[in-house]
Amino acid sequence: MPDTNLIAQAERLASLYKTSSESAFPYEKIRKLLQKAGISSGSLVPDLDLYFSTLAGYCSWGKRLLTWDDEKVKTANAYATQGFFERHPEYGSLLPFIDQSDINQELDVYEEMRTALLALLISLQHSRRVSDRV
Repeated sequence: MPDTNLIAQAERLASLYKTSSESAFPYEKIRKLLQKAGISSGSLVPDLDLYFSTLAGYCSWGKRLLTWDDEKVKTANAYATQGFFERHPEYGSLLPFIDQSDINQELDVYEEMRTALLALLISLQHSRRVSDRV
């Protein structure tokens, strides 16, 4: 049985996922952002959509995430170690425009999801290493 801290972290992750799923992908906000920045759309929309959906997919597992095998935990951990702009530095020139735009809130929600997911996965790996020694 997982410890109460892991369960609480998993429940928080599920709550963050629920919050994120209440709004649609911000296509119009991204179009406005790109327009302000004077950049053609390129592949920002598909890259950001994939990033959001991958994080949401992991977080949607909630407490069931605690039953993942070590390989799945390792894969998710590797994904969660990088935020969107670390994963896609080619969009770094948009950061000044993002700070002044409506899309900042969506990015903050997914960044919180990413860091909560990463913290849970690290705690889970640590918990498994400790229990293996006992």
